[in-house]
Amino acid sequence: MAQDDPNIDYVEISKFDALAAQWWEKSGGFKGLHDINPWRLAYIDKQAGLAGKKVLDVGCGWGSFAIYAAEKYHVEHGTCSCCRSWCMQRFC
Repeated sequence: MAQDDPNIDYVEISKFDALAAQWWEKSGGFKGLHDINPWRLAYIDKQAGLAGKKVLDVGCGWGSFAIYAAEKYHVEHGTCSCCRSWCMQRFC
């Protein structure tokens, strides 16, 4: 990414990069996001039936929903995010 790209707010990205490591802690500051995944996934499964499907988590930031869907429903998953944090590069 070029630092002079007018479509990217690098200050905003740096805020998310600073929080990225905490996102993976299931009992940390983002516990609520982890806690709602079973409910979100159950709702989506009820509406669309996830078994045997592919899931693309767009704009996810860190991919917890796609990862949970893969663990719970054995779906193929992908993530699409503008986040280039070490956390996203390491786990997604």
